Amino acid sequence: MRTDDPAVDPAQRPTPPVAAHPSPGGHRLRSWIDPVGPALALLAGYVYWLRGFDGYLSRDLALYAYAGQQVADGVPPYEGVVNRSGPLSHLVPGIGALFARVAGTDDVLTMRWLFLLLSVAGIWLAYVAGREVLSSRVAGAATAVALFAVSGFNLYATNGPREKTTLVLLLLCAVIAVSRDRFGWAGVFVSLATLTWQPAFFVGAPFAVAALWAVDRGARLRTFGRFVVGGLVPLAGLLVWYAAIGKVRLFLDCFVLIHVNYTDQPGVEGRWSDVWEYLLEVYGDFLWTIVVGAGVLAVGALLTLAVPSRRRDPRERLVVAGGVGLVTGVLWCLKAFNGWPDIFFLLPMTTLGIGYLAREVQRRVPAPVAIALVLAWTVVVTRGEYHYSRDTEDDTLKTQRAEIEAVFDVLPPDATVVSIEAPQPLVLTGRTNPFPHQMFDLGLDGYVDDTWPDGLTGFGRDLDQLAPTVIARGTTRPPWLMEVLVKDYWRVGTTPGFTWYVRRSVPDDTQAQMRAIVNGS
Repeated sequence: MRTDDPAVDPAQRPTPPVAAHPSPGGHRLRSWIDPVGPALALLAGYVYWLRGFDGYLSRDLALYAYAGQQVADGVPPYEGVVNRSGPLSHLVPGIGALFARVAGTDDVLTMRWLFLLLSVAGIWLAYVAGREVLSSRVAGAATAVALFAVSGFNLYATNGPREKTTLVLLLLCAVIAVSRDRFGWAGVFVSLATLTWQPAFFVGAPFAVAALWAVDRGARLRTFGRFVVGGLVPLAGLLVWYAAIGKVRLFLDCFVLIHVNYTDQPGVEGRWSDVWEYLLEVYGDFLWTIVVGAGVLAVGALLTLAVPSRRRDPRERLVVAGGVGLVTGVLWCLKAFNGWPDIFFLLPMTTLGIGYLAREVQRRVPAPVAIALVLAWTVVVTRGEYHYSRDTEDDTLKTQRAEIEAVFDVLPPDATVVSIEAPQPLVLTGRTNPFPHQMFDLGLDGYVDDTWPDGLTGFGRDLDQLAPTVIARGTTRPPWLMEVLVKDYWRVGTTPGFTWYVRRSVPDDTQAQMRAIVNGS
């Protein structure tokens, strides 16, 4: 009987020796000349592209776009806009904004093209991660298609920029690095993912530490040291940079202290039904792919622990590591969950779960059958995501752009604007907010209250004294802001995503023109 026959029960196979590091599955699997990953990436890219790049620019998307513009203007992350996410959430969109300045293209559209490329790269990396961890091209393809099936990932492919796309990419790089015994690089990628969105640490670090079980016992301490040093390198580099510009305290405040001392956010626990309905609304029927992937990975990890032949296999031990990363990520979601993108950091593990399922099927059926099943899975997902792209095709950005530009055309050339949770006018006109604070939700108002002279009352007073021509307000209605608006401003109307207020000193005919623009009359 051939021991490498996929149909053979793994428990009947000879037990492989525990290697000094996880076997990469042979040169054949490691070869970069592998058309499957690029083919799946191009397929996903085409489906993503079908939606177009004119989707609604929401508050959060505009915040990251504005942060990127500030970086392109030479302003360090956090100095231009105070934000809770990591500094790479500013720096990566900044690359798109910088390219736009060089190429003479539109900032938002260029950033969205950049994030399309990152999303396409994510599909390719998912294939490599599944292939390397599970030693199977079939499993790699199933892993990539599972990420392709995530409709939220699809949405942000052309409707960004959003930091969640970047962190998925970086966590997948960490998984690949671990699978190839490049723990130093794994530390770098986990660190970069954390510097993009801090909770990524609670998936990437536990995964990498648990993966030390797949390393020869005598080399584990040294390997762990490589991981730690790799992780410290990006962090140390950023600290040196912030120290050189005299902004270390700002970095520590935004990256760490705001979360520890001020952030107040709900978790999943106690509202399971509401969260499920909410996720189902965004992810659709393919939400079950995430759930099934998580369940299969957890079962696979338990099976590895229970079956001696699997437990001795370094590759199977990586499945356990994936299960550990998944569990710690889910535990974080129980503590803090603000919206549907907050499960993105689980995707590298849930998609590996689908890859694991494909590999287990492959071991029990003839190879052509396994390949046919993955091809059928690919067709189903492609069809579903094609319709999702078409159904969510949107040109609200054109409306936002037209109304904002028209409003400023009727205002005096020296008109000024302040954003209060409404960065869209800043992004689409290239203007700069006079205050670093635009966001006040989920505890950020407490941070401003403690750090601004005279707190939020002082901030409101300074806003009033600045006397901007217009104030763009999101959904927030804090007393300090409403006091200023009631006293000195008229409500003009709404552009998708925010409400306009114009200073009462602006001539009546100009106010009438503004109302006609934003109210469609």
